Amino acid sequence: MQTFMIEKLRVSGAGKIDGVVEFTDGLNLIQGRSNTGKTWILRCINYLFGNDRRPYTPATGYTEIEGIFKTERYGEINLNYSPQSGDCG
Repeated sequence: MQTFMIEKLRVSGAGKIDGVVEFTDGLNLIQGRSNTGKTWILRCINYLFGNDRRPYTPATGYTEIEGIFKTERYGEINLNYSPQSGDCG
């Protein structure tokens, strides 16, 4: 069975401070107070894997999502997605 892990998730936009979450081997817990971005993290991951629901509205100013994944077979895979333009690479 092939395995992978999420190494990093980043959201960015012009004039915005990048939001970055780095993951480590093993179990990673996402915790925090209300309205601090926990749901955004999960929505961004789902969006990178093909969910058609945008993780945030354009009004937030964020325009790009980047996910860096580590796999046994292919090494590092970098997915970049711009929900406003629909570009994924």
